[in-house]
Order: sequence, then C-alpha cells, then structure tokens
Amino acid sequence: MVAAGIIAPIAGLGGEHTAVPMALLMVAGAALSMIGLLVLARPEKTTAGAATTGNGVLQHSTP
Repeated sequence: MVAAGIIAPIAGLGGEHTAVPMALLMVAGAALSMIGLLVLARPEKTTAGAATTGNGVLQHSTP
C-alpha cells in the first residue's frame, strides 16, 4: 500500500490524456521484478564432482 501511495501520483503526472508515465512505471516495475528474481532465486552453486540431492545436501559422486 505504501508503494501504491508513492507510485500513483507519479503515474498521474502526464495528465488524463496520456498513459506514457503509467506505461513507463509498469516497464520499470517489471524490470525490477526480473532483477529481483534473478538475484534472489538463483540456483545454488555446486563444486565439480558433487551432486545435490532434492533437499540441497551435497553428496560427492564416486567414479
């Protein structure tokens, strides 16, 4: 609700006859969401020769 209270006046800056500010805010929000997804939900890194089980525990594979 705080974000909506901040963003709503910005979206209305162009007046009633243009949707450009709203469209720019939508594109910026989508870009920020994608960045957040890529940063926060990236897969864990594993070492060479190790495999993860379903619970994220590393188990070394035997040759």
